[in-house]
Amino acid sequence: MEWAGKHTDPVVESLNQPDGPVVRRPNNWSLWLLLIPFVATLVPPFYNRVNPTIGGLPFFDWYLLVWVVVTAAILTTVYTLRRPRSGPGENRTGQA
Repeated sequence: MEWAGKHTDPVVESLNQPDGPVVRRPNNWSLWLLLIPFVATLVPPFYNRVNPTIGGLPFFDWYLLVWVVVTAAILTTVYTLRRPRSGPGENRTGQA
């Protein structure tokens, strides 16, 4: 492999050879989604209050419980977007 003034990943290059599987790079922008639950639960003024209550739970408690579910959904989305995917006509092992 020669240096052509650009960065090449040898693993991706070896996988993209004519006789190898076609691998699409994962989405790096999806990592920004991980900041949403971090910021939402990091700043206490967002949720440091009692009202409104739902089912007897103060806002502080149910707000954090909702973020547990939302964070799980965001992590699933990021995982799905980041995993390597095969090209058309290939299964997950990279074979036709």
